[in-house]
Amino acid sequence: MDRRTLLGLVAACVAGLIPLTSAHAQTSIEWVAQTGDFMDGANWDGGVVPGTDEYADINNGGTALWDSDGEYTVWELRAGWNGPGSAEISGGGIFNNMAWTWIGGGGDGDGTVTVSGEGTVFRSTGETNVGRGGATGVLNLEAGTLYDQDVDAVFNVGRDDGGFGTLNLNGGSMILNGETWIGQGGGSNGTLNFSSGEIESRRWFVVGRGGGTGAMTMTGGVQNHTPAFDNYIVGDNATGTMDMSGGTLNIASELWVGQGGDGNGVFNFSGGEISVNRWLAIGRDGGLGEMNMTGGTYNHTSGDSFIMGAGNNSVGTLTQSGGTVNSDGPVWVGEVGTGTYNLSGDAELNANAGVSVGHFSGTGEMNLDGGTLNTSHLRGYDGGTSTVNFNGTIVGATGDNDNFIGGLTNANIQDGGMHINTNGFSVGTSQTFSGSTGLETVEVSGGGSLAINGELNGIFGVNVATGTTLRGTGSIDGLVSIADGATLAPGNSIGTLSVANADIGGTFQVEYDGAMIDRLDVAGSLDITEATVEFVGLGDDLSGIVVFATYGLLIGTEFNQVIGLPDGYSIDYNYEGANSLALVPEPSTYALLFGIGMLTVVVLRRRRR
Repeated sequence: MDRRTLLGLVAACVAGLIPLTSAHAQTSIEWVAQTGDFMDGANWDGGVVPGTDEYADINNGGTALWDSDGEYTVWELRAGWNGPGSAEISGGGIFNNMAWTWIGGGGDGDGTVTVSGEGTVFRSTGETNVGRGGATGVLNLEAGTLYDQDVDAVFNVGRDDGGFGTLNLNGGSMILNGETWIGQGGGSNGTLNFSSGEIESRRWFVVGRGGGTGAMTMTGGVQNHTPAFDNYIVGDNATGTMDMSGGTLNIASELWVGQGGDGNGVFNFSGGEISVNRWLAIGRDGGLGEMNMTGGTYNHTSGDSFIMGAGNNSVGTLTQSGGTVNSDGPVWVGEVGTGTYNLSGDAELNANAGVSVGHFSGTGEMNLDGGTLNTSHLRGYDGGTSTVNFNGTIVGATGDNDNFIGGLTNANIQDGGMHINTNGFSVGTSQTFSGSTGLETVEVSGGGSLAINGELNGIFGVNVATGTTLRGTGSIDGLVSIADGATLAPGNSIGTLSVANADIGGTFQVEYDGAMIDRLDVAGSLDITEATVEFVGLGDDLSGIVVFATYGLLIGTEFNQVIGLPDGYSIDYNYEGANSLALVPEPSTYALLFGIGMLTVVVLRRRRR
């Protein structure tokens, strides 16, 4: 070969006009038998078994059987290269491809390779193609190991226009050093069926890429995606679908579902366990992402965020009707993009670092239709648009927080009601909540306390369970019902709480400090028939006449029990006929106060002389 020809060949390779492997002068040897021994020269054209400098082409519809406990190397195995063909690799030995591996290629190919037998290793140093460029390929791993050796090589299952590839993993293990693409390029279609065994993926792992269509079904086995920064994607500017009903998926980097302007990713999760160490993005960078969770466990194991709708024009939806989500990072529903989280059934979301709806300038919506949300807080974000519909989900606190729920653009209480489990903590909200029919209720339980410092509008009422305290300085439409063993304590320390109606079957706690005292303003009826009133001094002794409740109609003539009544005081149940409950000094206390006042006047007059 002269110098000019060599330079032209190199330039063509660099420009990508011809594959690099074509720069070698390897010879193609074709299979001529139907089913026979790979190592029998009589089964190959020319009587020569392909070796390290030959392409082993099986394209006559036959099947080559390699069953050995030794080691053998060819330049490239091409099963189904411009014609149908298959190979079966077994015996516990090592079968090496020095360059690429083709299983269905060259346009008219239809290839199948099956790897089985404990200890068998099928190794491809370069790129692996299962169904590429108009061909159909199937790779079956029953036992043994598939080893992709070159970190710069790609493992393709269905690539380029008309490429259809299927990988069936029913046992054994796959070690993927390079990137893995399941369905790459316009018109391609790739499928991975994973029922048992193990995958270790060490670079990008993508289901549906660059205009292709990819699908992965996982019913068992373990996949460990080990890189810290090469991510795991379902639908990367392509259509990708993942169905997981069993097995374990561990991702050390990020999981993206629906990535890029042309991305459309769907992740259906019904069983098994997923752990993601960094970001989860459902709908990212303009993509459309959807996760449907009916079972299983999802663990978000770092402080990085768990996002629906990440970035401009992104749309992400998580619909969880079952299973458990544990997130150590913040949950962002709509981060710049549009995000929706639908929680229902017996699903559980444990958002240990809180939930932000409409994060940054995003639009977020949470539909809490059942199940349980345990969180440090549930809030809207300045600059975003946030809607939360409370419709039966139990919202549980994971710590003390005076701003447990707040900052939401819209907080709607629907027929299923809003259920707050304080879990023994002291939490509060300054949010304005709205009912739509006037029949909705708020249930408060858990043995801690809830402060209503905002407004509860258009609802039927609030029910406070035994052992739990309702407090705050806000206003409540409807009937406030305090169960036996529960407590109504207006204010946060000393303050005023306004309600439409109140039925106190437990304790009405009133704090005072000098002339300052808690106050309950009831627009309608106040039922104290079964109530215990408890007076708690915070500092100075009570002074003067103080009103601690008002009402439109009083039911019951007096409290069932009075605890901590200040010395020298009694309760007037209709002070000055103004529908008020007041603490007033006894006559002897009046006399004492009058005497002290007169003595003060005399002393002052004598000092003036």
